[in-house]
Amino acid sequence: MPLFVISSLALASILGLLIAIAGIALYVAMVIWVYRDARARTNNPIIWTLIVLLVPNYLGLIIYVLIGRRQGSMYL
Repeated sequence: MPLFVISSLALASILGLLIAIAGIALYVAMVIWVYRDARARTNNPIIWTLIVLLVPNYLGLIIYVLIGRRQGSMYL
């Protein structure tokens, strides 16, 4: 008999926790990227960062990529 047995419920809980941590890390990385990119391209990185933070379901990021990145682009 094995000395250490993990039940399926515990394994599912650990897996769920790891997925949640990865999701939070991805969200934080996305916000940091938007702030740095907006700071380099536009004069208002705080506004774009708040849009990405407050608009749900990654729609803020899509709005930034479609509109915000073009504001500071020298290729327009």
